[in-house]
Amino acid sequence: MHNNFTKSDAIAAKKLFNKDNLILTQSENVREFLGPMIENCSSVDWPVHRSSSSGNLVFNERLDRFEMGGNWIEIPVCGVWEVIDEKITLWRDYFDLATYRDQLPK
Repeated sequence: MHNNFTKSDAIAAKKLFNKDNLILTQSENVREFLGPMIENCSSVDWPVHRSSSSGNLVFNERLDRFEMGGNWIEIPVCGVWEVIDEKITLWRDYFDLATYRDQLPK
């Protein structure tokens, strides 16, 4: 699943989501959500350090890495996905916003 994200391709990533059931799509378009995060990056890397699943829930600990203007922004993340029929129906990420903000260009 992560291969679509590492290509910085919001359109390919969108195919992973169940548009009828994903909570995110009820309030905003998936492409609008993912686009600003990855389309302006020269490179994106989301290495998963640990992953576990139980039933249709997937838990992962990862490092979200975005290269912008020659600099990497790195954000430790814990994520939870609900997957039904190979489509993500729920996606929650937990991270420290200050860690992200502190790395943005001043």
